[in-house]
Amino acid sequence: MENINDLMLLSHDFNKERLDTLKNLFPDLFSIEGKLNVEEFKRIIEPHSISETERYEFRWFGKSKAKRNAFSPTNATLIYDEDRSVNPTETDNLIIEGENLEVLKLLTNSYRDRVKCIYIDPPYNIDGDFVYNDNYTENRKPYWEQTGVTQNGIKIDTNVESDGRFHSNWLDMMFSRLLIARSLMRPDGVIFISIDDKEVANLRKLCDEVFGPENFEGHIHWRRRHNQPNDSTKMIGIVAEHILSYSKNKEEFKKVGVGKVDLTGEFSNPDNDARGEWASKPWKAASDQSGSRYVIKNSLNSKSYEEDWMGDEETYKSLLADNRIVFPKNGEGTPRKKYFRFERELEGQCATNWWSHTEYGHNQGANEEMTSIFGVKNIFSNPKPKELIRGLIQISNAKTNDIILDFLLEVG
Repeated sequence: MENINDLMLLSHDFNKERLDTLKNLFPDLFSIEGKLNVEEFKRIIEPHSISETERYEFRWFGKSKAKRNAFSPTNATLIYDEDRSVNPTETDNLIIEGENLEVLKLLTNSYRDRVKCIYIDPPYNIDGDFVYNDNYTENRKPYWEQTGVTQNGIKIDTNVESDGRFHSNWLDMMFSRLLIARSLMRPDGVIFISIDDKEVANLRKLCDEVFGPENFEGHIHWRRRHNQPNDSTKMIGIVAEHILSYSKNKEEFKKVGVGKVDLTGEFSNPDNDARGEWASKPWKAASDQSGSRYVIKNSLNSKSYEEDWMGDEETYKSLLADNRIVFPKNGEGTPRKKYFRFERELEGQCATNWWSHTEYGHNQGANEEMTSIFGVKNIFSNPKPKELIRGLIQISNAKTNDIILDFLLEVG
């Protein structure tokens, strides 16, 4: 029965609402613990009045400058290249060439909050892997010549481990670009980033700051080699790469549905179902899943089961009437739900954090496909197989007309 206390509700906490809104819009202004960093906030309003003392736990040389570079306006512009465009009036695909940070800034004019899925394969910061000497106002080739990065067109300055800023250079490059990438993503958008062992720990901390640790979706380990390494100089041979995934807003991503990978199974049609070949999956809920508990009776042998099931009793009865429930082992097994080959993608299953080369391809297969297309070997270094990219787009839950972005990071 209601009393006076039930009617005297607490007033709305507008301060909390405003802080939550601010964090949703600008997670980089908050610490890992979720506290607003007042100095970072002041730096936006009065950038010249704040000391550059670095205060976050995860700091590196040049971080503040990289952040300013990300949010400073660009004076660049996009120019349509008709001669190099292929079927420009018929295709929905665009290739834009330029210094990628500048291009990303320009894309925010038309694509802010519109990109469903981003995949990037950045430089892995292997010794000498890329040149880092950003100047965002000049064309990159003249700039590199002026600063000694290249001489007569030959690259002479790279990010090497002997450089005291080896990791800082890489983090500067990644930080500014990820900040802009986030602004391009839809509220239900996701990003996937490939990386190797050397920088995966730094990338995880960096992404926690840009996207918020609460939006971490998973860490995929992809076996990129199909053969076994045999390197006598190493204790552990490298056969896998890492792919980190973050959503822009985990709750928004869940609302539209998390993408599923194809179900595996042996398809056949032992009961001559008119809908064609089918496989099956357990109707019994797994030990780590919540389910609906009720009694199921097998009409073939009157055997009863009382378990936690994957759906409620009304759903079960509907599936049974539709000939979608089978009892394996000649009727002795627990019920399973049929799924047909034609609805395999609709059914789907949750992706795991281990992606094998048999399902998602490997580097050698991708290299061979590139050679067959271009007629030249090694036109790209370590290309990613289309099976891998398809899998990532699939679990992003991107639809036919959604926008998918891959921004190649310039490596010199």
